[in-house]
Amino acid sequence: MTASFHRLLAVVTLALVVLLTLAPATMASTQLLASEEVQEEPAPTDEGPSGAFIDAPAEEDASVDQAWTYRFLVPTALVLIAIVIAGTVVMYFVRVVRTRYTTVG
Repeated sequence: MTASFHRLLAVVTLALVVLLTLAPATMASTQLLASEEVQEEPAPTDEGPSGAFIDAPAEEDASVDQAWTYRFLVPTALVLIAIVIAGTVVMYFVRVVRTRYTTVG
């Protein structure tokens, strides 16, 4: 492997890290812009006295979807970490173990 290949590999890895760190920020800004639409509050309805109890608002759905960053970036980061570890192990054996032993004759 040549030095230019190592430089290219470093540049590609750096670009992936930058893209993965900027993706949540860009996605959050687009969702923020979409959620800034004016929403009118419904007019309160007067249903009369309800006795000694207070009318509680209906509870939201308990099953909340996880954020897309958690669903997609965490598995992607785990895969990238596994690839880096596997690449490190392979490069160790290629560089160190191959040069450790020599054939005779």
